[in-house]
Amino acid sequence: MKIPTLVSNSSTIRKPVSFLVIAGLLCFSQLSSAAGNCKGMQQDACSSDISCSWINSYTTKKGNTIKAYCRNKSKSSKSTDVPGNSKAEKNDKQG
Repeated sequence: MKIPTLVSNSSTIRKPVSFLVIAGLLCFSQLSSAAGNCKGMQQDACSSDISCSWINSYTTKKGNTIKAYCRNKSKSSKSTDVPGNSKAEKNDKQG
C-alpha cells in the first residue's frame, strides 16, 4: 500500500493555496490603494482635500533633504477616551 505524500498530492494542495494567496494579494492591494489616495497630489489639491495633509520639505539629522509631499491624515485613536482614565474620575475615586 502506498502512503500518500505531499508530492503526490501537490496538485490538490496547490489549487487552494494558490487561491488563498491570490485572494490575500487582492485584499492587500485594495487596502494599500485606499491608504494612498493622497500620494502624488500637488500642494493645491492636497490642501483642499480634508483627508490629506501637506508635509513641507525638511532636512533630517543625517543631512538628507526630504522633498515636500502629500499624505493621508492620521486617524484619531479613541484610546484616550477610556472610562476611568481622566484625572477628575481618579480624584472622585480617591475622595
